[in-house]
Amino acid sequence: MPSYLSKIECLEELKKNYVAKLGYISKDCPFIVPITYYFDEEEDCILAYSVQGHKIEGMRKNASVCLYIDSITSVKKWKSVLIHGAFEELSEVDSAFYLNRLGEGVRDLLNDEKDKETKAMDEFSNVKFPYGEPIVYRIKIWDITGRYRD
Repeated sequence: MPSYLSKIECLEELKKNYVAKLGYISKDCPFIVPITYYFDEEEDCILAYSVQGHKIEGMRKNASVCLYIDSITSVKKWKSVLIHGAFEELSEVDSAFYLNRLGEGVRDLLNDEKDKETKAMDEFSNVKFPYGEPIVYRIKIWDITGRYRD
């Protein structure tokens, strides 16, 4: 039977991952897309980036978002965490600092994971932005809940 994760357990799951599903609303319709993120413990927020497009336009119009992380081993063994929060686009002045912080955080996670290939680290380090400069944003956390089955 599923049980609830404590807030501390939810934050641990958030800290040890770097890929999640972002939920947002655009033109009165819900969307879910995968993103790379970093949980910034110091500021208690989630850092992410994107180029200009559908997702950014949607979040600019409706800042309420959610982030979903799961870890599924089997039907009888899984964890899931759901975060509700607010999109906040960072200024150009802050963008470089926070994009660097996000990159370092994700690289540290990849370095810590023994089963990850170094190729993943190289791919993240060498991300190019052919469609414009990245828009760096954070998600201020309103609520975090989680469930698990073991």
